[in-house]
Amino acid sequence: MRTLTLLGLIAGSLATLSACDVEGGTPANRIGDADGQLGPWFMSAHPCVGNRTDVMWFDDEYTGFVGCGSTTSGYGMYETRDGGATWAATPASPGVLASMRVDSISRASDDLLYIGGTGDNGIRVITLDDSSDAVGEFYLKPSSGAQSWQTYQVGTFRITDTGRAVSESLTGSDVMYWSSPSATPVNGYGWWNAAGVEGSGAQILDLEIYGDRFYGVGSTISQPPYFFYEPAGGMGSEFKMEAIKLSGSGLNAFIGEVWDIAIDSAGDMILSGVNESTNTGVLWYNEGDPTVASSWVMYDITPIVPDFPTNRTRFYGGCREGDLMVAVGDWSQEEEALAVVSTDGGASWNLYGPPGTGADTVGPLSKCQIFGEYVYITGADGFFGVLDTTGL
Repeated sequence: MRTLTLLGLIAGSLATLSACDVEGGTPANRIGDADGQLGPWFMSAHPCVGNRTDVMWFDDEYTGFVGCGSTTSGYGMYETRDGGATWAATPASPGVLASMRVDSISRASDDLLYIGGTGDNGIRVITLDDSSDAVGEFYLKPSSGAQSWQTYQVGTFRITDTGRAVSESLTGSDVMYWSSPSATPVNGYGWWNAAGVEGSGAQILDLEIYGDRFYGVGSTISQPPYFFYEPAGGMGSEFKMEAIKLSGSGLNAFIGEVWDIAIDSAGDMILSGVNESTNTGVLWYNEGDPTVASSWVMYDITPIVPDFPTNRTRFYGGCREGDLMVAVGDWSQEEEALAVVSTDGGASWNLYGPPGTGADTVGPLSKCQIFGEYVYITGADGFFGVLDTTGL
């Protein structure tokens, strides 16, 4: 076992929970650590099994949701009301979530949860009022005469405060766009032709909103990684994005995927992915206007990775709040968890994780979210952890 610490799931840790543990204190200290082995970590598990957790959304430090979407056993949506200590199936009426592959969850300004993926009866995007468990239809696949852009499994769905919405395909280049709450969705395929993207197409791999504007990331395995942003003049009635190539040019250029975008409360961003040329996890963060190429800083984690034969790395998700930035992924050849943290705005980066060997070793990490000094992280086989960055 290498000397750096990897995230480990402590067997039987939930047995130490008590009523006062769940109701009192902070999310990071609800499981006792009398032997000192957990350090700054709290750990539990949710029911989404497989090699990833496709989506995690927390409203606040106590209320959160995860979705099972693309793994072999990937069906359903689960929630916690105690900061991740316990998880249960999310109630819904009608009960469509249990048979739905859930790839996207977000709460909009109307206080509804918008859930994207694929499910029975043509479900692609639904709403959930979790105060009453009522499910509403937002978009269902047409029952007849549907074209490919109307049928795909939703990867990410986002809706703005003004009711504009975008849905992107989990596995392809299709995009669907609603220009207003009453608008019929339009086909966004081919938007990259006006964006200057290299190659014959582009795939949006993740999507977020800030200030009523859409931002995204993407690429294919044979393309450079890109950051996408809505034009200053808006989209109008058609889906439009502009692109910034993240890998530089000339000798600095490389192909690679960027799978995740996260935006903090001030509009600052972190992007997570991989340099396919070197098999190294890379991340990008902005210092200034994210729509200006020179604002982007790339960090390649090679300097902090020990030199051993199976040290290939990838980042699948990231999160940021001010100077606190985190990227999560895996040691891809060993399928073990990887997390890096910066508490000083990117000036320095370090590997963090509690001990875990043998059966306690955790697989790939996929998503994270920050509340204050706490970093909420999820990944393979239902792993859920909270890292307390105080003092790091």
